Amino acid sequence: MQRSKRYVNFKAIGLSLIFLFNPNINIIDVLPDFIGYILLCLALVKLADLNDTLSEALDAFKKLIIIDAAKILALMWTFGISVSSERNSSILLWAFVFGVLELIFVIPAFIKLFKGLSEIGYLYENSSIIASKRAYSKNKTDKLCVFTVVFLGFKALMSFVPELLNLTSPEYYDGNTTQNLYQFIGTIRLLAFVPTLIFGIVWLCRVLAYFKKVNSDEILMPALDKAYAEKVLPRDGIFIIRNVTTALLILAVSCVLCFDLRLENINVIPDFLSAVLLICFFIVLGKKIKIKKAIPILLGAVYFVTSALASFFEFKFFENYYYSAVYRSADALNAYRAMLISSIANVLAFVAIFVCVLISLKKIIAEHCGHITISGESASGAQLDMSIKKELNKNIIICAVGLAVYAITNICYVLLAKEYGFMFFIDVVGAIIFVVTFFKAYFDISAAVKAKYILS
Repeated sequence: MQRSKRYVNFKAIGLSLIFLFNPNINIIDVLPDFIGYILLCLALVKLADLNDTLSEALDAFKKLIIIDAAKILALMWTFGISVSSERNSSILLWAFVFGVLELIFVIPAFIKLFKGLSEIGYLYENSSIIASKRAYSKNKTDKLCVFTVVFLGFKALMSFVPELLNLTSPEYYDGNTTQNLYQFIGTIRLLAFVPTLIFGIVWLCRVLAYFKKVNSDEILMPALDKAYAEKVLPRDGIFIIRNVTTALLILAVSCVLCFDLRLENINVIPDFLSAVLLICFFIVLGKKIKIKKAIPILLGAVYFVTSALASFFEFKFFENYYYSAVYRSADALNAYRAMLISSIANVLAFVAIFVCVLISLKKIIAEHCGHITISGESASGAQLDMSIKKELNKNIIICAVGLAVYAITNICYVLLAKEYGFMFFIDVVGAIIFVVTFFKAYFDISAAVKAKYILS
């Protein structure tokens, strides 16, 4: 049976889980799980509109994106900031932390996912979700749920259990080297990796086969598409909420990536990553907000180019020289001037693009925040609307102040770091102020948009 319009796609759920089958070696993940969680969230959005349990699962996987992405910071700390003598202990600490967090958050999230799928199976006629080979036995969904929970628990445990050998290191036993088993850590990691990989491959094959079968269910899929078209599509409010909150989330991540994390004077989080996300912010937001996208996207491209140049000249200078070389070498002086000019141009482009961001936030408040005025309502409704928007517009002023503070401290760092090393810490304080102000705006505006359209 051929359908003209497909709204729900179960195959995308299975494909997103490809990022989750591989073992983690302590905090090193070859296929980053947070990418899989992002793809899984995108695949679940429409199903979540049809089922409350799947909506809860979607919220749980959004939290997992943040938790797993934090491994990047742990990797930077372990292999970039911590001294080599503390590295093994740092690996043990972070492997244990993230292993436990996975046990706490991942398993409930997947239980909600399969519970929601079972509810859909009982609500809509199908031949795949609640099918079972024998009467009175568990259906395929329940069996896969149990198998998934066992695999994820095993995977989380095997990521940090080998690192416990670090506790046998001589430093914990007054120099008694006879109890040092950490010398065999490579072998133990391999013994944990291989069975986890085999388990993961078997799990992935079962998952892909399951979601492929559900996606080809000719009884279920037309019913879901019809339900989505009749129950969800007429509710324009949820699409406005989704569009605005997605755009604001992209903006929040781009603000974090603006943070300059410097190791040996080199920023290890290049600003051009933030530039790419800012361009995505304006593209996504432009679907529901009346903004002129051409200018912000052009400024985003300029910000991308200037940040790439700034990163290049910064790396080129510090790869070959120290600050003191500027006074002794003409080549060092020229390289230093190139770094200064490109860095200041980058800051100016950064300010220009974020001025456009502030204008866009103001438009969100004007169009999609406040009180819904009903025809014939008293003046109190209009007053309430003005009051809500006035409070939200204070966030724009606060963000502008945070932007100015960060731009000034950034320029001060560029110009004065050669003479005053403490300018790095002032720049960090400016970055924190900038990120905090935009996160406050993110939470307040998101909550206001949801409050306005919650019943639509």
